[in-house]
Amino acid sequence: MGLACYWSGRFTDALSHYQAGQAAADAASPETVVRLRLAKGIALQDLGKLQQAQNEVEAALASAAAGGVQNDALLSRAHRALLLMYAWTGPLALAGEHGTRALAHGQAAGQRMLEWTAHWGLALLAGVSGDAPRVAEHIAESDRLADEMQSPLLPLWSGEVAVQYRMGIGEWDTALALGERTIAAAKALNQRVLLPRLYVWTGLIYLWRGATVKAKEYFDLGWKLAGGDKTGSLNGADARPLDIPSIVPAHHGLAAYYLATGNPAEAVRIGEAGLEIADSSGYIVWSLQWLLPVVGEAALVARDFDRAARHCTRMRVDAERLGHRLGLAQADACDGLLAWFRDGDPHRAIPLLRSGAEQLEAIPFPPQAARIRRRLAGALLEIGQPEEGRRELKRAHDVLARLGAADELTGTREEMRERGVRPPPKTVTAGAGGLTGREMEIARMVATRKSNKEIGGALQISSRTVSTHLSNIFTKLSVTSRGELADFVRQKGLLDG
Repeated sequence: MGLACYWSGRFTDALSHYQAGQAAADAASPETVVRLRLAKGIALQDLGKLQQAQNEVEAALASAAAGGVQNDALLSRAHRALLLMYAWTGPLALAGEHGTRALAHGQAAGQRMLEWTAHWGLALLAGVSGDAPRVAEHIAESDRLADEMQSPLLPLWSGEVAVQYRMGIGEWDTALALGERTIAAAKALNQRVLLPRLYVWTGLIYLWRGATVKAKEYFDLGWKLAGGDKTGSLNGADARPLDIPSIVPAHHGLAAYYLATGNPAEAVRIGEAGLEIADSSGYIVWSLQWLLPVVGEAALVARDFDRAARHCTRMRVDAERLGHRLGLAQADACDGLLAWFRDGDPHRAIPLLRSGAEQLEAIPFPPQAARIRRRLAGALLEIGQPEEGRRELKRAHDVLARLGAADELTGTREEMRERGVRPPPKTVTAGAGGLTGREMEIARMVATRKSNKEIGGALQISSRTVSTHLSNIFTKLSVTSRGELADFVRQKGLLDG
């Protein structure tokens, strides 16, 4: 009964059944006790009670050890639950350890469903850890297992992670098509738990591309399905049980919309309401991954520098504690903008903005990196470095044009004209293989036989960062060596771009 309620999204009812089972479990086998604790912990997690959830699942593992339970299937479920809990709360390394154990026990049990859940959880963890290659690896394994099981439902869950991944790395056409397909399938299968998030992730791509009406439609649908219109204060008497993994993204979507459409005060209000929910429920990584960046930027736009600094400081502290790459990059960018706009010190802003952009490109997360390079260009131009500033503007322009980021591209082109730079065509060379501006620079230098050290010196980045960019370039272009990359650049006529 509890499982039936859980899978229909009735988490509170599920919890009641699990608690009734625990009350009657005195004469039950150790495996039954473990199953009840594990199921209860998972329901508590979805209700946003992470500490209670963690206690239940840790107790389930302790009960398994005390009772001599050697059930690989059950242990796989327990470790997978802890993988997801620590993915939201940190430490991320501990989440990875539980994920590895979940996968090993699932394989030992010979159950493809358990292998699927472990790969899905590890894909999600790789996403919040800023490890794009591992996201792709685990999504591919999830899809393979779902195909083998001929499941109509599982591809929807891996599809959600894939939409976020494709959106982040700038493959918006693919992400948008996948998002729409997955939304249609989720509606057909009445997957109301998944739909709010799918609407948000797909809506964000529409927002980036300037389709604000469509984006708002999707954000409103996600908000309603997640219960945003019925949610009071998290701890208030009128509050309803919350599905945290849905309601927090719903806040992010609307906050991003209001920021993009010129209402930063409303973006701050909605974003901070989402932060309250995420923080009160223990979903720290949700705050760091999505809400803090949009709230911090909205505060900067509103010139509320004290608020922006407060959120930026928290972003850095949490990112350093968790080893969260995206948070560290965003914190550098935020500090750079504060140094420039609040303190009037573009010289101090430049290395921070450059660091933020390079970190995002190394993940790779080109959409946000391009936006930061546009701000970096402005700081360089302000201190009298026109050549480098114009180069950064063009680099940002190339990425934004490839992505079709309508509003940002328009702003960049207007800024180029104001600076006396003729904007290039709005479309980019099709043969570029989806490379960012920085990746294209490195590819060209490789084609002219420059070493990593020489490339790093020319671009003012470390040899290690060059190696990371090359790894991303090789993946995007399906080449395996510097020689193959050089041939690609020459054959596509990209050497003099």
